[in-house]
Amino acid sequence: MFKIPGVSYIPNCEYCKLIHEREFLVEEYPNYFVIVNPKPFNNGHLLIIHKQHKSFDDISITELAQAYEICSKYVKILQKLYNCHGINIGYILKPHFVLHIVPRWNGDVSFVSVFFNTRIVPETPFDTVKRLREFLKSSL
Repeated sequence: MFKIPGVSYIPNCEYCKLIHEREFLVEEYPNYFVIVNPKPFNNGHLLIIHKQHKSFDDISITELAQAYEICSKYVKILQKLYNCHGINIGYILKPHFVLHIVPRWNGDVSFVSVFFNTRIVPETPFDTVKRLREFLKSSL
């Protein structure tokens, strides 16, 4: 691909776009952002997004350990705030390394999902951001 010298190119990546939208930002770390997913699977669905457009193959062991530490912290927070029965953790390896943290409850896949291909998420992502920010402030 031909590139013009001196011009910065931004990848067309949904995660790169998300890290520039601060309305869903919960917390910032040296290499990661913790962001509420604006299109959640369930209440409390979080994304731990690497600040740089790097794939899993390009991040260091130290960066991976940081992601796990952040993930561990937020699993505990989500369990406390949402009283969930379990949590799914999913990885996006390429093109941008991201961890998805999704609280789960018994029976959370209902007939609405099966018959109408729709999810019912009673809490808006904005409410989730507010709830998490308040929790982090109160736990300082």
